[in-house]
Amino acid sequence: MNLKNIFYKYEKTILFCAILICSGIVFHDFIFGDNLFLYNDVNDDTYQSYLAAYQMVVNAVKNGNESWYNMTMGFGSNMLSFQMVILDPFAIILYICGMIWGIYAIPYALVYAQIARIVCAGLAFRYFLTAFPLSRFSRFMGAMIYAFSAFLLSDIAQHYPFATAAVGIALLLGLLEHAFQKRKLYILFSLVVAVMGIWSLYFSYMTLLICGIYTLVRWLQIGELTIKGAYRFFGFPVISVIFGLMIASVILVPEALIMMTTSDRLSDTLSWRDRINEMSSFLSISQMKESVTRLISNNLLGSANGWTGVSSSFNAPHLFCSILFPVAFFHYIIESIKNYKI
Repeated sequence: MNLKNIFYKYEKTILFCAILICSGIVFHDFIFGDNLFLYNDVNDDTYQSYLAAYQMVVNAVKNGNESWYNMTMGFGSNMLSFQMVILDPFAIILYICGMIWGIYAIPYALVYAQIARIVCAGLAFRYFLTAFPLSRFSRFMGAMIYAFSAFLLSDIAQHYPFATAAVGIALLLGLLEHAFQKRKLYILFSLVVAVMGIWSLYFSYMTLLICGIYTLVRWLQIGELTIKGAYRFFGFPVISVIFGLMIASVILVPEALIMMTTSDRLSDTLSWRDRINEMSSFLSISQMKESVTRLISNNLLGSANGWTGVSSSFNAPHLFCSILFPVAFFHYIIESIKNYKI
């Protein structure tokens, strides 16, 4: 058996091992405990928020405290206000380590949770690529590039759960694309939506927004461009999302209530109508100007004097795009028009 046949037969296993080996190279200082996967940033989030929240959960379980309100975090905290942190599926690795070796083992386990995210992201993206007529080597390289992309390596030491979103969107798009091609409902898609909803209200919104845009583009490419065709094409994704959100509603609805009433992103003096208007408002002229210039340079407008854009860039994902995104996107649409029946 030659190397090509071995690669074809054990493609997933080789991909899994390749991601692990590369992760070992990237994170070797953290894996062997020479350094902790913790960094001091402006707000000291990793120490004061994330690590403290993980330790709070382990202590609560050990002490038999099943209350959703915990008095050991600051002056007392609603556990749901840490939804994105404590309900992260990959945080189970930290909780197991904390339960077995104590809460002081959690800082050393942070890097292993991150490696698990990277592995899952690579495998999930490979699954997405299997829906297209690509060579095995192309799928392999695409999965490796995604696994070690900036989505999983940039800012993760400050906001660990952000990398979980990269896993979720790859898995959702993979399930969605396979469902389009097989023209059938995927229950697993609803279950992933439910997990995302239980994990994070914010990232559920962002990932489902991407899925909606992706569905629209794929309908224009392969769907029947009629009202009846749109009903058939959009029907099962909408039903799947509703079903998944209904499952997640036991956590999602209380979290939404907390976010809309006590969030530090919204003023406490606003009425419900004003809050909804603020959350659904369009960008200001200055923010639109920033969004356009950001495509060309991170500092085209300057950052020291006269800054009028958004104050917190990680809450504005449209600022993450480079000039390559609109170029590649419109090129993709044009090529689709040429190759399909639009």
